[in-house]
Amino acid sequence: MKEAYFYGASGILAVVDRTNRASLDGIGEWFTVVREVAGPVPAVLAVNKNDLAAQAAFGTAETGEAARRLGCDVLLTSAKTGENVERAFERLGDLVVHRQLAL
Repeated sequence: MKEAYFYGASGILAVVDRTNRASLDGIGEWFTVVREVAGPVPAVLAVNKNDLAAQAAFGTAETGEAARRLGCDVLLTSAKTGENVERAFERLGDLVVHRQLAL
């Protein structure tokens, strides 16, 4: 049933918790399910809780590798401070529009 939420999606904004390794480890499987339903839509990976960088469970090299593997952009974000939150949505919007114009 949860896959029904992905039908008609134009993009993916995926959020992982920088202080929780399991969130990064599981994101690939989630991307696979979304893309099986929605197709090869553009995506942004938001690595949240950047305000807690001292407690990070993984580093920027690992997030960069995950983004490369998933074929998406990546931004360090913080919902607490607002760091790059708006930029994540703007970037996804730009990618969606660019894809639509290319079709």
